[in-house]
Amino acid sequence: MTAPVSLLVFKLDLLRLGVSLAAVERVEHACEVTPLPGAPTAVLGVVNLHGHVAVVIDLRLRLGLPPRPISPADAFVVLALPQQLFVLPVSEAEGVTAVDSGDFVPGEALIQGVAQVRGLVKTPDGLLLIDDPQQFLDVHDMKALASALDARRAGQ
Repeated sequence: MTAPVSLLVFKLDLLRLGVSLAAVERVEHACEVTPLPGAPTAVLGVVNLHGHVAVVIDLRLRLGLPPRPISPADAFVVLALPQQLFVLPVSEAEGVTAVDSGDFVPGEALIQGVAQVRGLVKTPDGLLLIDDPQQFLDVHDMKALASALDARRAGQ
């Protein structure tokens, strides 16, 4: 048996996903998102979280789900990653669960070229897609995001 991994489980409509709890800073109520001109397509915009600019990522786009406007009933999963504070708009944050990392089916084994998906694991509540927050944006997108954020700061 391999070490258990703690995951925050959330939903995008009916799709259940998880992200490493180590990357999660907190869960907030959804709020209005400010567009960020020049940002990559996967970026919906930015929000101000207690004086910190957080980049809002469109997981629906990344996962091929139909777009949907952010609703006041949605939640924001706030991720503190080394390069940036990110926000994921989700339909619902279910809670925390621990899964055995040895039970993961790697994303590459499911669909070739899907680096952003760490894998899939079966839980008592059904299948859970494990997302890799380090892969939200590729190197080119991160450069475009940095330029857009710099332009925003310069314009303030």
